[in-house]
Amino acid sequence: MFVVSIIIYDSVAGGAGHSRRLITPDGAVLSRVIRRAVKAMDNCSCEPSCYKCLRNYYNQKMHEELSRFKARDFLLNFIGDVQPFIEVSRVE
Repeated sequence: MFVVSIIIYDSVAGGAGHSRRLITPDGAVLSRVIRRAVKAMDNCSCEPSCYKCLRNYYNQKMHEELSRFKARDFLLNFIGDVQPFIEVSRVE
């Protein structure tokens, strides 16, 4: 079995709560977000990335390294059945 993990966090100081809204028990919201991101990579015609698909002000130092093809391939790992993470309390 192949397991892929992703860490989601709010980059806003104190957190805006967006990451909490992404994570639902059935994984449906995160799954929709990932599918839309893959669709955005597929529907862009740039080479290798642009402001429509990946680039923004905050990642401008990495613009030459960004590739919508690599981003799409990475995101495809997260499409499929979502198995929720069940936190287990540690007993001492």
